[in-house]
Amino acid sequence: MYGMVGVLTSSWARRRLGTKVWRAIHLLSVPTSTLALAHGVFAGSDSSRPWMFAYVATGLTTLFLVIVRGLTYGFRPPRPEHAQRVKEP
Repeated sequence: MYGMVGVLTSSWARRRLGTKVWRAIHLLSVPTSTLALAHGVFAGSDSSRPWMFAYVATGLTTLFLVIVRGLTYGFRPPRPEHAQRVKEP
């Protein structure tokens, strides 16, 4: 939980932190989510309930998206320079 609070807080403070620091902190969301999923599946007496399949489905979906993101890393279009970006209102 504390890891996700840190990721969320860093997202709010992204402009003040800078992109490199924000990205380093934001990468903590993967292990934090994995640990939360493992805790939800293996802890407690509800682990054998049928609705626990939602945990497994969430984990598999997240794993799939992380793999797709990793495999398409070099195929993304380049981002414009900071001065060329359009400012949001």
